[in-house]
Amino acid sequence: MEKDKLLEIIPKEKKKVPRWVNVTLLFSIILLLVVAGWFYFLKKQIANAQQRKALVEKNIEETKNKINGFVQKAEINTLADKIRSFSSILEEHKTVSRAIEFLKSKCHPNVQFTNLFVDSEKNTAKIGATAGDFKSVSQQIASLRKEKYVKEAALSDISLSKEGGIDFELLINFSKELFKSK
Repeated sequence: MEKDKLLEIIPKEKKKVPRWVNVTLLFSIILLLVVAGWFYFLKKQIANAQQRKALVEKNIEETKNKINGFVQKAEINTLADKIRSFSSILEEHKTVSRAIEFLKSKCHPNVQFTNLFVDSEKNTAKIGATAGDFKSVSQQIASLRKEKYVKEAALSDISLSKEGGIDFELLINFSKELFKSK
């Protein structure tokens, strides 16, 4: 037992840690701190980049919506202009067939129209016709002069035909309302 006590009394020499171990430990701690700091820094940078990305995507979407809105408004305006243009053209459109239908309905039973030329710009018609007698010719022109769509009706080139009838031309000046589309 005494020997054990002796051993206890004599101080043991502390083993010295080699210097390279201390340097390695210090370097490892510093490296760990640098890596942790770098990790934290990169994590913050990624979060900021994601926020900026979301903001940029939102701005892009808003800009696309604005552009689409402008494009749609431009298309609507273009269509509206075309419709207005077409409406004005339609208002100015003259329907020659209405004049033909009018003349067809007003033809005397003893008169035959042989040719027709309608000038919708001047609102006139030149009609070649044949009648059996002068009475039918006078009734035809009188009935045309009574119509509200006829401003003026005149006879020209009256002659006797080889068949014994009367050939003549009617010159009619129509009112503008006859040629208007309804």
